Amino acid sequence: MKKNECPKDWFEAFLMLEQLLEKKDKGQRMVVFLDELPWLDTQKSGFLTAFEGFWNTWACHRDNLMIVVCGSATTWIVDKLINNHGGLYDRVTYKIKP
Repeated sequence: MKKNECPKDWFEAFLMLEQLLEKKDKGQRMVVFLDELPWLDTQKSGFLTAFEGFWNTWACHRDNLMIVVCGSATTWIVDKLINNHGGLYDRVTYKIKP
């Protein structure tokens, strides 16, 4: 990616991530690790909607892609991801048990 390229919003950021992953894809497992996910989803940021779009239109069709998300606000993770009834409904494949 260009060094000074900065996305204007989360939709553009996920599009840039798609483009980067497509360039790097050599058929081997690719892992995207998103830490502190709840803090990325600020009010009016559009993060969750953009993440849903990224997953449902592009990422879920890649057999060699693994998305790992985590965060310290466990209530947000449970409410917005695990118990999601929108675009991320039933998208959790594995949960790490404490």
